[in-house]
Amino acid sequence: MTEDPITLLCFHHAGGSPSAFRAWRGALGPRFELHAVPLPSRDARTGERAHDDLRSLVEALDSELDDLMSRPHMIFGHSMGALVGYWLVQRRMARGAPLPLAYLAAAYAAPHLARSVVTGVDVDRVDDRTLAERLSALGGLPQELLARPEWLRLVLGTVRADLRVCAGHRFIAAPALPVPVHVFGGRHDPLVDAGQLHGWRRHAAAGFGLDILEGGHFLVQDASAGLLDVLRDRLEELAAPLSSHLQPV
Repeated sequence: MTEDPITLLCFHHAGGSPSAFRAWRGALGPRFELHAVPLPSRDARTGERAHDDLRSLVEALDSELDDLMSRPHMIFGHSMGALVGYWLVQRRMARGAPLPLAYLAAAYAAPHLARSVVTGVDVDRVDDRTLAERLSALGGLPQELLARPEWLRLVLGTVRADLRVCAGHRFIAAPALPVPVHVFGGRHDPLVDAGQLHGWRRHAAAGFGLDILEGGHFLVQDASAGLLDVLRDRLEELAAPLSSHLQPV
């Protein structure tokens, strides 16, 4: 029998866009179909205002992606995307909607440990130049943009909105996820340490795994970190039990 592909919904980092996952398209193997989620104010949605509140963003995504998430899927979130993906699953749990087959996160502290300002600066107090330099030092903003202040103003509006999503997060008690949870981190990430990554175990009721790779905070875009190869293996491992329940016809 032919198995339907499993959709991998990917949520990008603060200030990012679906293009962060461009290299993944067609590289996950025949069992998986990539869906890089477009958030308002970027790519095809540039005319829409970016959400700066986590709850409103999650509510909107739950509605927009409901049809897609009614089919077999997994969720992957990088940095801010990990926070958004986690609370999206929680919202769907609360209303009895179909859940992902697995939840995967990269470069973000467990929800109960997440710091209020993930860049190490106060997004509402810092000026554009300082914020841009901080993001560039972390690898999240091209160095060339620092020399183009007219472009920076356009880019940083969306960045600030995304960072407010993270900064406004306050953890409230929530049930552990009833699906396997797998986390990836960069050994050289200056924002998220191993202890914060291990903290995700508290939120996993159906199995937990962790890979620490030789990368930084932006290991998703850093091919040398090797995330894509490891991710492909982990996805296959997570999908294997599903295949074992299928009977040939």
